[in-house]
Amino acid sequence: MTEPASPEPRCTPPLPTWPALAAGQAVWTGHQPRFWHPGILAKYRAADTALAAAGDTTTPLHHVVVDQDVQDPLAIDLPVLQGDVLSAARVRLGPVRPQVPTGAQPPATINLPPLPRGTDPRAAAGLHRIAAALQAHTQQPTLALQTTHALHDLLAPQLQRPLCAHQASAFAQQPWFYDETHSLLHDAQRCVGHYNRAVAQHPRAGITALQREPFRVELPLWHLPWNAPRQRVYADLADTQPLLTVEDGQPITDPTRLAPRALLMTAWLRRPGGVTPACGLFVHGTGGGQYDRITDAWWHAWRGEALAPVAVATADQRLSFDAPVHHATDVHRAVWHAHHLPHNPERILSLTGPLAADLIAEKAGLLEHMHDDRDRKRRRAAFHRIHAINAQLLALQPDALHDAHAQVARTRQGVANATLAHRRDWPFVFFN
Repeated sequence: MTEPASPEPRCTPPLPTWPALAAGQAVWTGHQPRFWHPGILAKYRAADTALAAAGDTTTPLHHVVVDQDVQDPLAIDLPVLQGDVLSAARVRLGPVRPQVPTGAQPPATINLPPLPRGTDPRAAAGLHRIAAALQAHTQQPTLALQTTHALHDLLAPQLQRPLCAHQASAFAQQPWFYDETHSLLHDAQRCVGHYNRAVAQHPRAGITALQREPFRVELPLWHLPWNAPRQRVYADLADTQPLLTVEDGQPITDPTRLAPRALLMTAWLRRPGGVTPACGLFVHGTGGGQYDRITDAWWHAWRGEALAPVAVATADQRLSFDAPVHHATDVHRAVWHAHHLPHNPERILSLTGPLAADLIAEKAGLLEHMHDDRDRKRRRAAFHRIHAINAQLLALQPDALHDAHAQVARTRQGVANATLAHRRDWPFVFFN
């Protein structure tokens, strides 16, 4: 049993229901810099199509690079099939500093390691394309930009227009950044109060509340020192003038190393009078579509502004494998079959011929009178004779019992394979 691959990613909701774009407005989307699965690719294809549907054939698609997050873009999982055993093997294409955001560490030297025996040919070809694209951009200033430009090269055949990258870690260089961080710092208690109330209204979105104390408030910002772990940012309110600090109380002296956290990032992108070109539509995946409901509620309560509309696009696409894939009920059925076959071969197997008929009739007669006979010796003899008849019936199809036990092993392996066979997060380049 194999899992069929979906022919194309599906976008939701249908494009005609999305908001019309005004003149000069852009479509934005974004994600962390890594080699996405088709569900993430669907966002970019949907945003691209939304522009085309508006009659725009020249405007680039604006891509916010979520490079303030901690990611490992150079660790790639490969599907491996050996016999009936489907597994995943992780290979590394270069060194990555764990716990350091991709926008705060240098690009990596790329080295394609030997691939495990049995690596799926589609994955092997895709991995070579990923490695070549990364190798072509080793001169980029950060690992995030190296990965992003490699992604853009791989995405080019999928889209009708070029991508324009905007790093979240570079927002500090925008002309509006000072005013926005000033608002956060000087209205910290009210800002975070509204933030936390909005978070509490959507507990399933996966966003945690910010710390709020009488004289210190956690802000929705990260401090990104170069080649070091990111740090939480606080407004120290103990003095007459509020101060930006990190968690241990040290003042932040270089505001250009600040970057927004998730909700603030999309609020800044979607707010009126914010980024250039102005966001007319932001295309999210399912996760962003959930958490930006918090953003809308928070921003409206705190700033009294409506943000640009969002749409959600996603996809499920899976690789097909020539490997057994089974459910737990298949195992139960196979175990039942293997257990009952030695005791009831005439009920389970298709047995024909005079010998089989005679043996089946003899067994039926013994079973019919066995419980009526009070003579222990005759009953014991009948019991042994029934087992002998079962063995003779099984001998008429000598491979049946072996095949039954093999099917138990196969279905158990099929259950183990099922998780990988239904996995939807292989890199999109594995599907081309």
